Amino acid sequence: MGIPGVGAVTWRPTSAHLMWLVWLALAAGQTARVVATGSLMSGDGVYHFAHLHSIVVDHDLDPVNEIRYFREQARSPYTGQPKIGDRPPRHPSTGEVLNKYPIGLALLTLPAYVAVYVVSHGLAAAGVPADVSGYGWTYQYFVGLLIAAYAVLGLWCCQRVATARELTAGDGWWATLLVASATPWLFYATLEPFFSHTLSATSAALLAWHWLRARTGDRPTQWSVTGIIAGVAATIRYQDAVLLVIPGLDLFTSVRRRPREVMVRGLALGAGTLVGVLPQLAVNYHLFGNPFTTGYFGEEFSYWRSPLLLYTLTSADVGLVRWAPIVALALAGLVIGAWRGWPSACRSTWSAAGSSCRRATRSATECW
Repeated sequence: MGIPGVGAVTWRPTSAHLMWLVWLALAAGQTARVVATGSLMSGDGVYHFAHLHSIVVDHDLDPVNEIRYFREQARSPYTGQPKIGDRPPRHPSTGEVLNKYPIGLALLTLPAYVAVYVVSHGLAAAGVPADVSGYGWTYQYFVGLLIAAYAVLGLWCCQRVATARELTAGDGWWATLLVASATPWLFYATLEPFFSHTLSATSAALLAWHWLRARTGDRPTQWSVTGIIAGVAATIRYQDAVLLVIPGLDLFTSVRRRPREVMVRGLALGAGTLVGVLPQLAVNYHLFGNPFTTGYFGEEFSYWRSPLLLYTLTSADVGLVRWAPIVALALAGLVIGAWRGWPSACRSTWSAAGSSCRRATRSATECW
């Protein structure tokens, strides 16, 4: 073996180094947004933030104060427009203003919000000017930094899933970063972190990673944790409850070979899911008198009989392939892999689009 020449660079970043660098990049993007606009949220993100203010400052789940503030007082210094429109969601029977968005994002970011709230009140008590309203940019910014940390955790889970099939750690990271940067994930992790999409992506990646661990270790406790992750995913976005289909189908296909073991694991998965989604069920019961009633009155999530798959993929109205063209490569790799086996899929995609696309296709089909 030769000795590296003088001045040769032999240092390579570890996964921890890379995760810190990605977090710093996301933090820089959020900082630029705050400096340019004075805020880190708009649209749906305002309602997710309103949950935080309602819980910590008002000690309730009544969104009237928050919605009034963002409609009548808060203005974007960038556009001059109110942060939310004049038609907030209302209960169809009572006409009362409501916050229809799930509670998951607020609960997962509560530590950062509480920390800023406590420090701000401490500074104010010491005579130092500080924002104690719970609305200002400091609250938004530090919560956003925590969301960026969750985003990096999601990337780590994707890298672990990618390397489960013969990829090196380096290739796994290249694949993960390529897919993430070529999808709307980057937009939501920097410019609009209060939308639920970033945490939704992280929960999906975490579920995929832990499901693979559960099916390898085959212990009921692991399946229970997988269920908890699925339940929490549903509190971030209601429609993400469909992620439970992945481990559920996995167990279903094994029921004939090992019926007793599968039953135990299925019960553990279901119990964990109930634990994970319990906070949302409690909130729904408190607000609407029924744990299974959401604030989405007259709106649907499930279209099993008319899924409109082609429209969803190619529509000019944010169709998946139009928003993230790399998905086309992922779908091609998925079809080839299912037909000819993964080694053939990798070789075919390599020939068609080069090594980067090969890595991206594999990561996308297995993780995203």
